[in-house]
Amino acid sequence: MKLVTTNEFDGIDKLNFTELPTPLITGDEVLIKIKAVSTNPVDVSTTARGAKAKHLKHYSPLILGWDVSGTVDKIGKQGAAP
Repeated sequence: MKLVTTNEFDGIDKLNFTELPTPLITGDEVLIKIKAVSTNPVDVSTTARGAKAKHLKHYSPLILGWDVSGTVDKIGKQGAAP
């Protein structure tokens, strides 16, 4: 899967296009087949040493673009209807 990530919190010029394996879906997670993704002011603030950056530094790489549109592709077992 293709992602926008960062390992540094020094601004948007530190963003990278990254390719990672599709994750396994477990528990109450869902996998979304993305049609569109965007970065928003929170993403930009986070990458520019914003207040949230200190709480997110342990995620490496940090995946940005939390605003998505698409369809649910897979549902974890805890999310399935009985």
